[in-house]
Amino acid sequence: MNKEISVSVVVCTYNPDQTKLFKTLYSVFTQKNTDFEVILTDDGSSKLDKETIRDYFVKNQFENYKLVFSDKNRGTVLNYFAGLKQAKGKYVKVISPGDYLYDENTLRQFYDFCEEGNIDICFGKAATYYEKNGKVKLYPFMAPSSVECYKKKDLKAIKYNYFMYKDFIIGANFFCKTELNMKYLEQILNKVTYDEGMAYVLMVRDGIRIAYCDEYIVWYEFGYGISSSFTSERQKTLDKDVKTAFDLAASNSNCRMAKVASKLWFGNKMSANTQRIITGIRRRLVKATTKAYNNYADVEISKYNRIVSEYDK
Repeated sequence: MNKEISVSVVVCTYNPDQTKLFKTLYSVFTQKNTDFEVILTDDGSSKLDKETIRDYFVKNQFENYKLVFSDKNRGTVLNYFAGLKQAKGKYVKVISPGDYLYDENTLRQFYDFCEEGNIDICFGKAATYYEKNGKVKLYPFMAPSSVECYKKKDLKAIKYNYFMYKDFIIGANFFCKTELNMKYLEQILNKVTYDEGMAYVLMVRDGIRIAYCDEYIVWYEFGYGISSSFTSERQKTLDKDVKTAFDLAASNSNCRMAKVASKLWFGNKMSANTQRIITGIRRRLVKATTKAYNNYADVEISKYNRIVSEYDK
């Protein structure tokens, strides 16, 4: 009889830095007290040594994994979906090279949080970091800007923040039931290209409860991924994905707020730069008027150093 898998960790790659990829995998391999699998799904990388990846799983004596390779680049959403289709876990945690699970107990902690609270989807805090001169530095970045509405379970406020302020939760912070994630990811397939987090926009539209767990879930590398490397071309791609998601939210439901937001942000001649300025001001106002939920006072750098130092051995 097959042992039930609690969590599927889907590692999405595209021409990854091999060292970062292996450190990310190491942060997963060392998880304690939970049954999990790893699914590495690659989006048609031209620079990826598949045998070296297999050897790394063997080296770490990790057997419960699947490798999913595309022969062409199709975008993050389709790449993630290809991995998700292979998932056998009750819950799914997606992660990218350069991001690391916060510590050895992360999967167990978030699994217990969902099981005990009968929760389908939740998010935690991110220790947003970058490396400088060989040392890790924390970056003052929060997404969403405020978690008060999630703490209060105020669905109306959550919808307002998502649609009227575009105050999104970053994808790296989510922990979700696999079946639910699959259902909503299917709705944006072949429409949204890179930002898999737009599936959560539709969940918010439909009133799916997103719970907040006041614990760190990930070391989130700032400045390298599709959502945090602010080149003009990448930003245009993300803007297009957001517009598509808002249009979907407005056209396929009776959610009045989604319809209003779609017209507000995309039904006029407001430029993308103006939109970013407005949302940026909003985030600064929230930070100035509320207690920041991840002010990093409780971040344990030793947990980051453990991943790096142990991997280096």
